[in-house]
Amino acid sequence: MNGFLFDENLPIKIQFTPSLPITHVSVLGESPSDTKIWQYAKENGLVIVSKDVDFSDRLMLDLVPPKVVHLRIGNMTGI
Repeated sequence: MNGFLFDENLPIKIQFTPSLPITHVSVLGESPSDTKIWQYAKENGLVIVSKDVDFSDRLMLDLVPPKVVHLRIGNMTGI
């Protein structure tokens, strides 16, 4: 694992201090597709962190999926 890839539904400036780097999906352009995010995470050894259930559901469809952290929290405005 090389770090975390935060989905667009999480703020860029979230208050989280991990021991590994955080990359925000905004580096992939404006509103990247789930497939693009998935591939980028696999190719770069990143853990996808998202509030989106689609990534959790997709784990069962890929033989070698990236790791996914599915956050089940409310809106994160004001962070």
